[in-house]
Amino acid sequence: MRLGKAKQKEGGFTLAEAVMALLVVSLAMAGLMQVNRMIAQGERRGLADRRVEASRRSFVNELRQTLTPLQPLRDAKVSGDAEGLSYPCANGECALRPPNGRLVYLSEGAVHTAWPPAPVSDQPPPRLSAVLWQDGDGKNLATVKFPVEHEADCLFDMISRTCLQPQSSASAS
Repeated sequence: MRLGKAKQKEGGFTLAEAVMALLVVSLAMAGLMQVNRMIAQGERRGLADRRVEASRRSFVNELRQTLTPLQPLRDAKVSGDAEGLSYPCANGECALRPPNGRLVYLSEGAVHTAWPPAPVSDQPPPRLSAVLWQDGDGKNLATVKFPVEHEADCLFDMISRTCLQPQSSASAS
């Protein structure tokens, strides 16, 4: 009988020990699966952010490449509203629309929802100085600024914010 008792002591794991081992392994596997899921969500979010950024960059580049050759944007070459803008091109009239949000037009310190703005009597038409692309909440997604270019002999008047032509010396006497 001694022989039988010795075998029983060396018999291996009890049922409780086997269940505990399975529980530890299953918790480790659940933790690894959760980490894997979190990594996949982060990658999806990062991919979506990269797509949004690529779309934003593409629209800003297209807007800049479209409007820069049309400078100065003082005359009615460009017209637009919050939904987008239209401009002359080789095919006649072309349009540029933001993928989402709205456009806002800036000129010499004024903000316009449409371009060109309504004319003001006895004032030259304003010059478009920037186009803002905003989301639905009014947050700026991008700004495309246009440099102020004046003639070489321009005398800039800070009050009227216009370029005055210099008077010749013959008319001064």
